[in-house]
Amino acid sequence: MKPNGLQTLARLYGVQTTYADVWGHFRHTPDEAVLRTLQLLDAPLAHVDEVGDAVRSRRQERWREWIAPVLVAWDGELPVIDVRLPEAMDAERYRGRIDLEDGRLLEFEGQVRDMPVRVRTSVEGVRYARRQISLRSVLPHGYHRLYLAIDGQPAESLIIAAPARAFAGQGGLSLCPKQHDGPDSIVGAAGKGSGVFIQGSTMAPIPLRGRG
Repeated sequence: MKPNGLQTLARLYGVQTTYADVWGHFRHTPDEAVLRTLQLLDAPLAHVDEVGDAVRSRRQERWREWIAPVLVAWDGELPVIDVRLPEAMDAERYRGRIDLEDGRLLEFEGQVRDMPVRVRTSVEGVRYARRQISLRSVLPHGYHRLYLAIDGQPAESLIIAAPARAFAGQGGLSLCPKQHDGPDSIVGAAGKGSGVFIQGSTMAPIPLRGRG
């Protein structure tokens, strides 16, 4: 096992293995805690000796996932959608739509080969390309559903269109992702009984419950 094998697998699952404590000291999460967290996320390993196979499996899984399960449109802006596809699908045609929370539909279509390519790579002998679909619409704030079909195969994602700054009233917390220093953290309460979790380009509301 490579020294950073477990950290590599954790990164592929979006698990942070280092953090700063309340005193500002840099800490490493114990391997046992990282391993158990990965197991709770259904990573296919029982102990660290299996991390190499688990990394290969996760990389295949991620590249087979055409679009991210959750996308965030800050201030409603989602200029592009990243799409991971096998190069064998370059000649196919795609159709997509966004079901807006207010009931309206935004539809788009085109040829896969016309999507701009960001990255080309090989994963376990299969060639993939990360492409982009360009969007020109500004989405209204809310929760929307993205549907994409290529060669009769469907994929979908949740789109959260949120303001870049939000206020919770007097004593509340304002959020501004452009000023956020870390890629993965809980940034605080966005209102009584709720909070906002930001991970990379993903944001999701979470409930916060007090004791008693």
